Amino acid sequence: MICGNVSSIFKEYYNFLKKNILFKRLMENVQIRLGSSDTEINSFLNSMDLYVCMSEHEGFNIPVLDAFGAGIPVISYCAGATPETMKTGGIIFKDKSSSSINLLAFLIDNLLEKKSLRQQISDKEQEIAQEYNFFPFESFFREKILA
Repeated sequence: MICGNVSSIFKEYYNFLKKNILFKRLMENVQIRLGSSDTEINSFLNSMDLYVCMSEHEGFNIPVLDAFGAGIPVISYCAGATPETMKTGGIIFKDKSSSSINLLAFLIDNLLEKKSLRQQISDKEQEIAQEYNFFPFESFFREKILA
């Protein structure tokens, strides 16, 4: 599922993705949901068994934390601040070569088959999400800005 909004700067990339989905006949396997409300996004998250982030352009990576908080095991490409955001939760991979993607597909299949393993990953992720929920962001940034 591809979810979110497409700013004008990414229109060409979005069109490239749509063409590839059509060319590879993945319409049954890939859903694109643009302009979704928070309620719809929560519904999408709650229907997932696994969240895979292939993005190469991530800052703090809020969607990964959303998945952590929803109890969804995360596999993410190592980009931007993603490793720092994920801390010791989820699974991070660094290589997108075809042989590595084949291993990633094998890992995904295994995770989908082994609910207890998904639960172990999810439990750790939810601990991390709680750490973020209780971090005093407002006072931290207020102190930094006013210093």
